[in-house]
Amino acid sequence: MKIYSLIKKILSLKFSFNLPSKKSLLVFDDEAIQDLRYILDDYNYFILSVRINKIKTVYVNIKILIGIIKNIKHGFFKSYLISIIEQISPKVIITNIDNSWQFSEIAKILSLKYNFFAIQNGSRHDFKRYEHQYKMGIYKKNMNKIFFIPNLFCFGDFEVDDYKKFNIPVKNFYPVGSLKLANYLKLKNINLEKNVKYKYDICLVSDSMVLHFDKRFGTNNDIDKMGKFFQYTIKYVRENNKNFICAFAKINSSKKILENELLFFKTYLKKDDYEFLLKNSTLNFTKHNYLTYDAMLSSNLSLTAFSTLLREHMSIGRKALSVNFMKNDLFKFPINGDCKLDDCNYDEFKKHIDKILNLNEFDYLQSFEKPVGYLMKYDSSQSTIEKIKKIINLYI
Repeated sequence: MKIYSLIKKILSLKFSFNLPSKKSLLVFDDEAIQDLRYILDDYNYFILSVRINKIKTVYVNIKILIGIIKNIKHGFFKSYLISIIEQISPKVIITNIDNSWQFSEIAKILSLKYNFFAIQNGSRHDFKRYEHQYKMGIYKKNMNKIFFIPNLFCFGDFEVDDYKKFNIPVKNFYPVGSLKLANYLKLKNINLEKNVKYKYDICLVSDSMVLHFDKRFGTNNDIDKMGKFFQYTIKYVRENNKNFICAFAKINSSKKILENELLFFKTYLKKDDYEFLLKNSTLNFTKHNYLTYDAMLSSNLSLTAFSTLLREHMSIGRKALSVNFMKNDLFKFPINGDCKLDDCNYDEFKKHIDKILNLNEFDYLQSFEKPVGYLMKYDSSQSTIEKIKKIINLYI
């Protein structure tokens, strides 16, 4: 099957004997390229596909071949990508996949010649996780040692502390907030200053849990702890007759990936609770990339364990709660306050939810041990999009 897939892939490729054109900006990796839509509109750019399954054109030229030979010590494919970059000769190389090992490896090789920028696209629980997986023998080496990011557009000042804590080399930090959130607000033309009448009391944001969680991360029965969180949530909204919506994380993914997410809920919820969950979920809406944002902004309170959406929602002054009953600290929410709830019994869970639902947004944010901007910057007068472009313009 693998040989058949390889042959099929080769036959689908387009071979170009020309060199790629010179560009001032190169996008490294076309994964989640839609998130860069408002960043790229003012630039002359080239998109470099770096995932084998996404490559459509292969450049076959004597200069490319010479570049491959020159850099062959880095491996064939990596030397091919380096050769392409050298021919395009961009002033800026940017990626939206900040946790890409491939980006870091090539930045180490070429950082003296080109300006490398990464845009944070998710909460980086990775560093603590990779360290743990190495200690547990899941990985043969500490994968944190691979990372190297010359310039990082990050969510907030927490990243500055976190990267330094794990000795991840970053030359320049630019705390600018969430690009994806900025894209959503721009696309939908949302006025956050306008008074909102919430459609839902509670939005449950799925953390995309799967049944092999413990095996994958080297934890012990923490999957059951997450199951308890979902059981408590459904019990609370049904007993208290709350308006409720569940936003599934993988709703825009393949059928198989979504089914694995749903299987987790089905395993830990009673049949009628599971049916209630599906009935009151984003499965019943037309799919689009910002469906979860819509659900959260329509809700008085959003619940999740460690989704990036927690920070994004808090940064714009809305109420969100990290409910994390797991014993491990791999996905531990970084600050204390009414925004965080650890393992507890149902009565304690209910008491905390009741409290936050009755709090106004101002008092909720005042309960944090650090300002919300520490976790995620947000500036109503200048968007993350504008902040990123302002920095890039200094190099182009």
